[in-house]
Amino acid sequence: MNVLFVCSQNKLRSPTAEQVFANWPGVEVSSAGLDDGCGNPVTPEALVRILEAKVPPFLRR
Repeated sequence: MNVLFVCSQNKLRSPTAEQVFANWPGVEVSSAGLDDGCGNPVTPEALVRILEAKVPPFLRR
């Protein structure tokens, strides 16, 4: 399973979540930010893949 943790600047929340889940078996994690100028921004391609994924409707809000 691939998991992408996203927060605004990719400085605290998403990198922390990435570290917490990094050693879970069968889970590949990474983190990214939404704001301009963040260290690891979410790419448009990643957003398309996220939106196209089979995600339960209640998580698409």
